[in-house]
Amino acid sequence: YSNVWFFDASSHDTLTANFKELGKAAGISEDVKNVRDFLARMHQNWLCIFDNADDETVFLKDYIPICNHGNVIVTSRLSETSQMASPGCQIDLMDLTKESAMELLLSHAHEQRTLENQNLASKIVEALGCHALAVSTAGAYIGATPTCALGNYLTHFNKKKKKVLNYRMRSLDNYQRTVFSAFHLSFEKLSHPTQLFIQMCACLNPTTIPLEIFTRAAAFTGSDTCPVDLNPPTKAINFMMEFLSLFAEEDSWEDSVNELYQLSLASYNYLTKSLAFHPVIHTCAHESIAHGGEDGINQAAVLLLGHAIPLGSANHDYVFRRQVVIQATHIYSNHLPTIFVCEGLAHVFADSGFWSQSQKLGEQVLQLRKQVIGDQHPDTLFSMANLAATYRNCGKLKMAENLEEEVLQLRKQLRKQVIGDQHPDTLRSMANVAATYGQLGKLKQAEKLEEEILQLRKQVIGDQHPDTLNSMNNLAAIYFKCGKLELAEKLEEEVLQLCKQVIGDQHPHTLLSMANLAVTYHHLGKLELAERLEEEVLQLR
Repeated sequence: YSNVWFFDASSHDTLTANFKELGKAAGISEDVKNVRDFLARMHQNWLCIFDNADDETVFLKDYIPICNHGNVIVTSRLSETSQMASPGCQIDLMDLTKESAMELLLSHAHEQRTLENQNLASKIVEALGCHALAVSTAGAYIGATPTCALGNYLTHFNKKKKKVLNYRMRSLDNYQRTVFSAFHLSFEKLSHPTQLFIQMCACLNPTTIPLEIFTRAAAFTGSDTCPVDLNPPTKAINFMMEFLSLFAEEDSWEDSVNELYQLSLASYNYLTKSLAFHPVIHTCAHESIAHGGEDGINQAAVLLLGHAIPLGSANHDYVFRRQVVIQATHIYSNHLPTIFVCEGLAHVFADSGFWSQSQKLGEQVLQLRKQVIGDQHPDTLFSMANLAATYRNCGKLKMAENLEEEVLQLRKQLRKQVIGDQHPDTLRSMANVAATYGQLGKLKQAEKLEEEILQLRKQVIGDQHPDTLNSMNNLAAIYFKCGKLELAEKLEEEVLQLCKQVIGDQHPHTLLSMANLAVTYHHLGKLELAERLEEEVLQLR
């Protein structure tokens, strides 16, 4: 290039000052327009670099020479800046490759490329997400701090995050920003609601944050606490409610997502409608929380997730609980703020097969409810039933059996006093006991109980109710285990016919009924019928 000019584009003031310096050096007027026109008249291969153009109030078109010669480079975190580039002239500078990041770290740390150092460097750059500035700063910090080495950097970082993120490198290129100050420059440009939004996200797992967490929490209409919560987290509840009140408008969540995206602080997956944060940005966002407010906002984030978790059995509730298991794992601790949060997380863990966590929370909830509201309260019985189901899924069948029999007896006593034996909760408890009997090999007891349940459900809710169809399937399975194949066949054929009428041919429960009947046909030697049904299942699936 014939000439290279470097302009600090972070604000109007810095740009104006740089243009005045150029005008003075060129011996012309120091007015911005005159300097810009001077560059346009220079028919040479010059280069203008506009660095850190991160302020959306700065209009770079007022500073870029209007001509068809010369070269311009603009660096910016603003996604909209790319609209200024000619087609094919935009470069998205992503994170470094792992190999490049390791080389950069070891170079700044002045460390040898030994196998041990490379292994240690690999762990560091992975933790920093191969973020160029963070990796450079880490290396410089290691090189300048005698008590910090490759082997203990991550421990050092976790103890003193803000200090390390604010470390300023002493480099020849005179780059003045630390990792944290570079983040904070963008953070200050966010609206107040979006600043709180990114801080709330900083308390969650950064890899996948479904926006539905926030919309579900905002739509929650239940109570924040219950009598079992002896020390309710009032401060955190108030903070959460104030936070949610900032997003009363329907599109306000999307507005914040757009703000974060435009400043390159988060990425957004339109298909899954979820946010993701770079680990360094996520750490900086958490460190931006005012000193002393960390516990409050952490608890508020836990409450927010608890409000978002549905306890229903509908398919979309189940799908959402599976979606947020990564968040449940992230916030899980021994000191959760309310009973509702404990119960919600127990459901999430159970749906994803994390039985030990689900069992621990279920036992905690049950113990508290027994102490505060007694054994016969409906909420206590609900907790007992959930815990028994967890025991059954863990293979702790004897514990499940004992607890389910206790629930059944208590519900029968309670329902006799109030509305009788045929209440859905009582029937559900009977079904749970029957399922455990079946798994324990107590087939006669299971058969007797399943027959009683089916008869009662047909009387109370009719032949075509999903719970009745489920009972028919369960009883057919017991008949099959007992070797009563003709009875199983007859019941399975009836179930399949009803499933097709009620929920359609392609519903998962219909397909399961078809598969069960095919197995029964096979054991009865009706191979052609079995084969035909299996092919139909395969085609529909």
